[in-house]
Amino acid sequence: EDLTNQLLKTGCYCLNESPRCPFTNLFIGDYTLPLRSDADEQLLLQLSFLQTVKLSSIQIGIPNDDSCPQTIKLFCNKNNLGFAEAADSPPAQIITVSKGSKIAKFDLSAVKWQRVDSITLFVENNYGDDQSVLHSLKVFGSPVHGTNVSNIKQS
Repeated sequence: EDLTNQLLKTGCYCLNESPRCPFTNLFIGDYTLPLRSDADEQLLLQLSFLQTVKLSSIQIGIPNDDSCPQTIKLFCNKNNLGFAEAADSPPAQIITVSKGSKIAKFDLSAVKWQRVDSITLFVENNYGDDQSVLHSLKVFGSPVHGTNVSNIKQS
């Protein structure tokens, strides 16, 4: 199941995104409107969910050039990571992207992605370009029946 509709929009953001090519482009479905990094090739995407989910796979749309991400570190339930912490912390999973296809889908380790409130994607490097580009992003899995965090009222 595509969990894009389970994203808590106010809990999603990207660090080092180009103002002209922001991360919200990833969910439009238009290959000509990508997410592009700004100062260097690194990107740090935080995705929060409306409720706890179990993730099974992740799918990214990628360019077929040197701006294609190469190493992406995935973190489970690690909020507010900075670049230094993401670079130095052990991730839940590392995916290595091969350029050549427009869509890359990666299965996630079932044990590590059972109860997910947020996922952080750290694009550590690419194939040599000054900027990294992603065309789309989808996460697949299923809701863990329980609490919808958007229904919790603060007192």
